[in-house]
Amino acid sequence: MNKTLLIILATVVVLILLILGGFFIKTQFFSGTPSNATSTNPFGFDGGQQNGTNMTPSSSTLPLVLNDGTVVNVPDFTKENQPSWAGETGYQVAGGDTDAYLITYVPPDQSGARAEIGITIQSEPLGATRAAAEVALQNKLQLNNAQICALNIEVYTQPGLSDLYEGDNLGVSFCPGAVKLP
Repeated sequence: MNKTLLIILATVVVLILLILGGFFIKTQFFSGTPSNATSTNPFGFDGGQQNGTNMTPSSSTLPLVLNDGTVVNVPDFTKENQPSWAGETGYQVAGGDTDAYLITYVPPDQSGARAEIGITIQSEPLGATRAAAEVALQNKLQLNNAQICALNIEVYTQPGLSDLYEGDNLGVSFCPGAVKLP
């Protein structure tokens, strides 16, 4: 394997771990809640009534809140085989460190911040890779385009992949405001 590629992949993994670690530290030490606090559900939803609909999730679903406050239950990918870095501060949804893309999920924190899904494009062609990641996300979450667009999703290229798009949130291709990619 190319030494440069290994360095880039190691950098991406370290960046993800740093972000997840920072998020964990922020939620544990700066939220005003003791780190030994207990919660029946780390995702901030305890079932029951939500928007007038009984949305009590089964043990194999994960509730996600859309932009309009609607709750949708998706298959609980957090219970699937996860990489060693995954935990309460973030989970792998699809793809992987050495794949063309990596999709991660950061659950909502105790301050009320919404859950976030991140798509990291890790190879070219950018447009085709983003499209493949979007299909994987839809298949994993079993949501339609409108529901995907109503989630808190950010799409970025991995550092060093594209000088033109680096640092820009490219968006989901079929959602309003998405950047057109080659």
